[in-house]
Amino acid sequence: MKKKGFNAAEKQRLANVLFFLSENGFSKSTDKCGTYSEDDDLYFRLGKNGQYVVVNHYVWERKAEDHGFDLWMAEYQKESDIGLVEPIWKEIIVRSFKVENMATLSFHILEINNPSER
Repeated sequence: MKKKGFNAAEKQRLANVLFFLSENGFSKSTDKCGTYSEDDDLYFRLGKNGQYVVVNHYVWERKAEDHGFDLWMAEYQKESDIGLVEPIWKEIIVRSFKVENMATLSFHILEINNPSER
């Protein structure tokens, strides 16, 4: 079965989300232990009370329409554990963001992790 590729608009929407995460201080890892979405990318940033804001970028079947993002809060013993070991605890904040929902994703991330409150 032939896999559907990305068109220019889908590539741009995905790039916008990834740019937002990069510009807002998120680091990148890969979920090697299957906590969020095995072998997919994780973006994380230290948030309030030593908890991490974690955004997993899931990709099913490597099709453009099956890309999305989930937003989590999680606690790890140390930052280098993210993607390698299970968190101490985690909580889903917003599930199944599609790249079309960039404004909503931005709002939730910034509400949870307001840099001015550090």
